[in-house]
Amino acid sequence: MRFRFLFSIFFYVATLNLQSQELIRDLSITVSELGEELPNAWAGGLNYAQYSKIDLDGDGKEDLFIFDRSTYKILTFLNISDEGEIAYDYAPEYENIFPEGLKNWVLLRDYNCDGLKDIFSGGQGGIKLYEQENVGGEISFNAVYNSLIPAIYDFGAPFQAPVYNISVDLPHIGDIDNDGDLDILNFSDGSLNVFYYKNSASDLGRCDTMAMELLNRCYGSVAESAENNTVFLEHECDFNVVNVKSLLAKAEKFDTEAFEKDGMHTGGTLLSLETNGDGYPELVIGDITNDSLILLTNSPSVLGPDSMIMQSSDFPASFSDTEKINFYEFPGAYHEDVNNDGVQDLISSPFSRFSSVDDFSSWLYLNEGTDENPNFILEKKDWLQDEMLEHGTNAMPVIFDYNADGLGDLVMGNKEAIYSAAESQSSLRLYENIGSASSPEFTLIDTNWLGIQALELKNVYPSFGDLDGDGDQDMILGESLGTVHYFENYAGPGNPVDLSIAELSVMDVFGEDIDPGQDVIPQLIDLDEDGLIDLILGEQWGNLNFYKNVGTAEEFSFELVNEELGGVWVDNVLGIQGNNVPHFYRNNLDEWVLLTGNEIGTIHRWNEISGNLDGLWNKQDSAFVDINDGQFSSPFVYNINGDDFPDLFVGNLRGGVTFYRGQFFDGIEEVKNFSPAVNIYPNPSNGMFSVQFSQNEKLSNAVKVLNVLGEEVYRTEIIRLNMRLSLEGYSSGIYYLLGEYELGVFELGKLIIE
Repeated sequence: MRFRFLFSIFFYVATLNLQSQELIRDLSITVSELGEELPNAWAGGLNYAQYSKIDLDGDGKEDLFIFDRSTYKILTFLNISDEGEIAYDYAPEYENIFPEGLKNWVLLRDYNCDGLKDIFSGGQGGIKLYEQENVGGEISFNAVYNSLIPAIYDFGAPFQAPVYNISVDLPHIGDIDNDGDLDILNFSDGSLNVFYYKNSASDLGRCDTMAMELLNRCYGSVAESAENNTVFLEHECDFNVVNVKSLLAKAEKFDTEAFEKDGMHTGGTLLSLETNGDGYPELVIGDITNDSLILLTNSPSVLGPDSMIMQSSDFPASFSDTEKINFYEFPGAYHEDVNNDGVQDLISSPFSRFSSVDDFSSWLYLNEGTDENPNFILEKKDWLQDEMLEHGTNAMPVIFDYNADGLGDLVMGNKEAIYSAAESQSSLRLYENIGSASSPEFTLIDTNWLGIQALELKNVYPSFGDLDGDGDQDMILGESLGTVHYFENYAGPGNPVDLSIAELSVMDVFGEDIDPGQDVIPQLIDLDEDGLIDLILGEQWGNLNFYKNVGTAEEFSFELVNEELGGVWVDNVLGIQGNNVPHFYRNNLDEWVLLTGNEIGTIHRWNEISGNLDGLWNKQDSAFVDINDGQFSSPFVYNINGDDFPDLFVGNLRGGVTFYRGQFFDGIEEVKNFSPAVNIYPNPSNGMFSVQFSQNEKLSNAVKVLNVLGEEVYRTEIIRLNMRLSLEGYSSGIYYLLGEYELGVFELGKLIIE
C-alpha cells in the first residue's frame, strides 16, 4: 500500500451559528477497483488536462503539475518513482502556491535560466508570465509584467504590443532556434497561420527577460483552412517575414477565399518537437474541428529553413508503431518526461472545456526512442484517471448502506460519461464499504448499479428513504429532464437492497408528473418533522422545491408547497442557472443545516431553517470553508468513520470526489467572537521558541504542531501563559501550530525553522 497522508486546511468563521470549523483533506481511505487499490482515489478526477513538470519538494526530481481546463483546477503530484518508473502521489498541499485566476491554459517553463519552472498562462488576448521564487524551499510566483508579455512588431514602422494569443488556442513555448532562450509559436488572429515570436534575450547576453519580436507571420510556410483542419503546405503569405531584411521571392499566391468566408474557425493547439533527427523541429497541430493531431514535417526547402514539406493526420502513428491520438474533438499534446528516463514522453488530452471524451481523456505515450528520434508507444488511455475515483462528467457522491451491514457505502451518480459526439451514458456506480465503523474502505461492486444505463437518462442522482413503511430504504432518482423515478425496495429490514423501478415518473397529489425544471437533485428527509418523509428538489435554475408528503407512512403522496424554499438560490457563472445540489443534515444542536452545491464550484451553507420553513433562511457562507474542488460541486455530509464528527464528500465536474474528514461545532454561541491571541517567538527560530497566550481565557489545553504534509509531529499540554517549546533537530521548513480548546481546534500561527 502506498503512503497516504492527510492534508490539513483550517477555516474559521465568526458568524452567529457557526463559529469553529476544522476540515482535514483526507486521502487515507482506501478505494479499490477489480482488486487493485487506487493510489490517488480522492484526487478529484480529470477531464481535459494540461501537463507540465516542476520540482515542488526540492528533492531534485521533477514532480507533476496538471491544469484541468474543464474546471480551471490545479492538481499537484509528487514524483515518488525511480528511473524508468511511473508513480505520482497526489499532493494537494502544493496547489495553493500557484496564483489564483489562472485560466484557459498553463505551461511551466524556465524562462530566465535559473533552473526553476515559471508559469506561462492565457491572458485577455495574450500571455501572462509569473516568475518562480524559491526561498528556503518555499515556492512563490510573482507576475513579471503588469499585464501581458510584450513584443515588437515591424510592418514598416516598429511598435510594441502584447504577444497575441486568444483563449481557445494553446501556444508552443520552447527554444525554436536553439539559442538558449524561449520562443513562442501561436496562431494568428484568424487561426489560419502560425506566428513565430523570437526571443532575443540570448542575443543581448542575458537570460532574465522575454525580448520578443514577431519575426515570422507565416511560420512553416503553412496555412490552415478557415472551416476545418485542412493544412496548405509550402504556402508563402504576402506578409511572410522569415527574414525581416530580405524577403524571399514571391511564389504563386495562395487563394485567399478561405480568409474571406464567414464563420472563420478558431481553436487550435501547437506542439513543436523533433521526430526524424535532422535538426529541424516538426509542428504538431490540433484543431477544434478534428479528432486527431496533424504532424507537419519540417525540412529545408526553397522557401526557407522553417518550411513544412509533408503532413500526416495520424500523429504519432506516422512515425511510431502505435495508435494515433483520437479524441472526437480538439486534441492537445504535451511533451514531458513521465517515467524519469531522461527522454521526453507524450501525453495527450482534449483541449476542451466541455463535452469531449472524459473517462479516457489522458493518453500516455512512452518514448522508447530518443528526443531527436522518438518512438512513442501508447501506454494507456486513462493515465492517472485509472488511479482515481472517476465517473465521467459531474460526479455526485451519496453515502447509503446498501447491504444493511451498518456501514455507509458509496454510490456515485453522474451527468454522463462521454464516448463520442453522439454517444454518452449516465449510470450509478456502487462501492461497498468493506472496512469497519472506524476505518472505512471502499471497493467497486458495480459500474452500472440497478441497470440505470438502460433508462437512457442523464444527470442521475439518487436519494434513499423508507417511503412505504416496510422498514427498508427505497430510492428516488432525479435526472436531467426534471422528472423523478421511484424504485421500491423489496428486501425487507436488515437485508441488502432489492430495488426495482415502481414508477417511471412519480406523480404529485393531483396526478401530475413531478417536474419542477431541469437537472433535479432529490433529497428524501422529514423536513417538517411530521413523521412523513418529504421530497426536496434542487434544480438547474438554482432554487429549491419543497414537496410535502401529504400521504401516509405506508403510501407517500407529494404536494408542491414551495418552489422557492427558504429563499435559497445558488451562484452561477452567467447569471442564468445555478445547478443546485442540496444536502440537509442536523448539527450538534439537532438543528437543520443546508449545504448547497453550485455551478461555480463553491458550497453555500444555510441555517435558521428549523421552525422557519415558510420564511427566509440565513446564508451563513457563500463559499463554505473556501472549498472549491472544481465547478458543479456536489456536497454530501456523513459520519463515515464513527468519530461523532460528520465528514464531507464533494463531487465535481471532472468526475471525481474529494473527501474531508470533519469536525463541526455548529451552534456554539460562546465562540462567535473567539479568536486566540498568541505570540510565537522567535520566528524564524532554530527550533527553540515560545508560545505566549495573552490571557487565561484564551489558553488552550494543548498545542500540536503539524508539518506541511499535515502530519502531527509534536504535541504538548499547555499549563501556563508562556510556554517554552523545543523542535530542535527537526527539519528546516514551515510548521503549523494548532491550539486544542473545549470549543474546537484553532490555528495559532505558523513557525519557520531555519
